[in-house]
Amino acid sequence: MSSAKLNNLNIYKYINYLLSELSQLDGYVTEFELEKYLPWSIELPEEIRNFDGEYKVLEIGEEK
Repeated sequence: MSSAKLNNLNIYKYINYLLSELSQLDGYVTEFELEKYLPWSIELPEEIRNFDGEYKVLEIGEEK
């Protein structure tokens, strides 16, 4: 999450993207193929990159 924040990603959208995309990979995946999913990848969708909002630390039991 820290790397995602440092790369100005929308963390919620980034995690959803990872869960969606990585679950569809079949068989052996090379390091090269996985690089496009890293937080600093320029191949990430635009809606995930360049997040300019504020991050809020949520406490346990606190609603979003």
